[in-house]
Amino acid sequence: MKNRWLSFVGLCLTVVCTVLIVVFSLESSDKVPSVAGWLPFSDKIGHFLAYAALGFSLGLWRRLHRSYISEALTYALVLGVGMELIQPFFGRTRSGGDVIADLVGAIWGLCCLYIARRLVNWLRKKENSMN
Repeated sequence: MKNRWLSFVGLCLTVVCTVLIVVFSLESSDKVPSVAGWLPFSDKIGHFLAYAALGFSLGLWRRLHRSYISEALTYALVLGVGMELIQPFFGRTRSGGDVIADLVGAIWGLCCLYIARRLVNWLRKKENSMN
């Protein structure tokens, strides 16, 4: 039951992340909020963080099985490349660096989820051994 609940939460978060990524990718550059404008490559940091959230949510939705990891990365890559390809029609420029930041962010999000799940399982085993 709890796996279904986590999967549903992951699906909802994936939809929200996808919608936000599409909206901000197609919005005029001056209207997009800066994550850390004072840092060099802050645009790439924004891409990294957005796709890390997407990777994390995709992993929750698809339960982080090995076969689903490739699906999650494919989804993130197709979304990232797709956004870069259509951005010139919305007054934005294409950037291969953005696609790299997107993919690395998605990988990072999946890794964070993997570590979080391992930690939760370890804590559960420790708690059960104490009882």
